[in-house]
Amino acid sequence: DDDDDDELDDEEAAALAEAAAAEAGDEPEMEIDANEFFDTTLVFEDVLMDRDAQMAADKDMLRGLKLFFNNKIADAKQLFLAKSRTNPMYLLGLGALAYLKAGMTFDRADIEYAVTVAVAIDQFCQQLLPQESMLMGMAKWVTGASDKDMTNTELRLRLIRAEAAQFRGYLHLQQESVWHYVRGGLALRSGYKLLEQCYKVVRSWSEDEQRQRFDPHTLGGIIGTMGVVNLTLAMLPTKILRLVAILGLPCDRELGFRELRAGLQQGGVRAPLFALVLVAYYIIIPAFAPVLRDEYLLNGEPLLREQLQLYPKGAVHMWLLGRQLRLQKKLRASNDAFKGSARGGANTDFAQIEHVNYFEIGFNHIFSLNWLEAYRYWSILRRENGWSRAFYTFMCAVCLDMLGRRKLAHRLYRKAPKHVERTYGGRVLSAEQFVLRRCDQYTNENFRDSFLSGIEVMYLWNGFTLMTPRMLLKVLHFLERRLSEIGIGGCRRELLDAQHIAGERYEFDGLVELGDGSEPPASAVAVAAAAATAAA
Repeated sequence: DDDDDDELDDEEAAALAEAAAAEAGDEPEMEIDANEFFDTTLVFEDVLMDRDAQMAADKDMLRGLKLFFNNKIADAKQLFLAKSRTNPMYLLGLGALAYLKAGMTFDRADIEYAVTVAVAIDQFCQQLLPQESMLMGMAKWVTGASDKDMTNTELRLRLIRAEAAQFRGYLHLQQESVWHYVRGGLALRSGYKLLEQCYKVVRSWSEDEQRQRFDPHTLGGIIGTMGVVNLTLAMLPTKILRLVAILGLPCDRELGFRELRAGLQQGGVRAPLFALVLVAYYIIIPAFAPVLRDEYLLNGEPLLREQLQLYPKGAVHMWLLGRQLRLQKKLRASNDAFKGSARGGANTDFAQIEHVNYFEIGFNHIFSLNWLEAYRYWSILRRENGWSRAFYTFMCAVCLDMLGRRKLAHRLYRKAPKHVERTYGGRVLSAEQFVLRRCDQYTNENFRDSFLSGIEVMYLWNGFTLMTPRMLLKVLHFLERRLSEIGIGGCRRELLDAQHIAGERYEFDGLVELGDGSEPPASAVAVAAAAATAAA
């Protein structure tokens, strides 16, 4: 049909990968030492199990997941490692840990290791799956036989292969280059084709038959993962969605929600992960689209509350709580949640969890106009975290500039570009591209406008929507005073309008309040936010 003309077949996909690799000058797909990861002598009969036996074999997987969410990450890793050579499900657990670590550190070695583990998972499953000869394939085609009678174990191995391909795909996509977009898109396509095959098999049976034939970990995993794939792909930027469409990948948001919730209801080892995907969707998206905040929080807050009852001190859940509280403009409570998450990640194999939370706390202090505390957290990241020293140096300079320490700030603005040391697929990180442009502008203009850098950071991170009316009025007064000092028309009218709506008169010295501490009504927000945004 017409839709098929817009998709690549397997031969075209391979040609696209070859062309992209040649253009980027990248190495071909890595080769691994399979013996390092799994027992290469195992065959399908060694792992073949019925439904009940499979559920018994998965008990330690459930235990490992609970250990992970209760911040005992090293224990979870050891549990997965003990069984990973003979059971691909446990090797998938190790792969998931490697994937999460790579996503937090953005370190090239961590990314390469995570991709290596994903490749090992795929090879392990391929080794175990029954090999279909060309003659058998032709006989199947002639007789019209289908995959409907696939065993629980076969279905499970194909699902694990699909998930490993998803890991590879998303690891490539986050590296922000055309080559990695192509490579990631092809990995996602490969994973989706496997998942689609499993999904069709499951949906060819009635619900009662599904429960009788397949264990809940496999059944819920297939349905829920189909939901995750559709939902996450639907959220990708437009330029990547074009590639997704060419590769024939799905991005049906409604199907994603429906199947994600269905997978969650099935239970199983992946159910807590499906719950996190839903919570993250409802809590993180409004940070980029504030107009959705009230509606999304209405759905996300109860889900997160349920998960916190299960894992009250879980680092991941506390981080999400911090993001939720920030959306509700409860910045102090948000900081407490992020600090709780950081404590949960301390002294684990995922010490980067601390840094992820320091990043969030640094922004919270900026939105609270607490520049000294913000500087303290960005300084820690600048010393200890390797994601982007250039960005952290720039943020330190911004905080110092807003504190009036302009000479020291100017010195850091000059230093920041020198810390742009790494590229991914030949490109610099988007955040570092911004740092390079802005530092170059400030230096060429002799730092004339750098005093507005803090206001710009608030604007770019949608900070005005997270600030109280009092804080917005402070920003307005600061802008009026500083813009007037350099001979640019400020926002006097907007400031007076906002103060009139608030019904009070405030006096400020820079961004430090000298008033009586009372809170203006929320009706001042619209005028104040619009004026501050326009000025920034």
